[in-house]
Amino acid sequence: MPRTRGIQHGWNIDSPPAAPGVLGTGRRRAAVGRLAWAGGCSGGEGRDAACLRRSLPPLRRGQAWEIPGRRSGHTLLVIEADPALSAFPRTAVTVLVDTTGTAPDTLLSTRITAPVVGDVIGTQIMTLTVSAITAGKYLGIAPDEEMSAVSRTLRIALDLTD
Repeated sequence: MPRTRGIQHGWNIDSPPAAPGVLGTGRRRAAVGRLAWAGGCSGGEGRDAACLRRSLPPLRRGQAWEIPGRRSGHTLLVIEADPALSAFPRTAVTVLVDTTGTAPDTLLSTRITAPVVGDVIGTQIMTLTVSAITAGKYLGIAPDEEMSAVSRTLRIALDLTD
């Protein structure tokens, strides 16, 4: 029997190739199913969620995420610089976005309108693992003008002004 080798993960399959249009049985069928899933993100619900996480863009400054919390979800905005995200790929610095409209309008908050409407609270800075962030829902990326306003608020909150 000829030995075939799996394309992506190096599976060794001892059974002969199936006829065209036939998936096959046993170990060959399982391996073919795994190959199809690896390329097309089909399969069970858990596999689809894992595939979706792999297909998300890498974390970037300005991305908004809704992550699950103890009582309710939290909306976060990634504020860490892109070079720092590359240098430290396991964590990201984020800031809380109040989407309820109850945050006071002060020098320490900034209103954003895209990808989510809310107030960025400059004093609610937190570092989270990338896996905790990507377990949530990706909402989109904030425009450059709004990220400039967020940067000004953060400089005031952290006393980084000249």
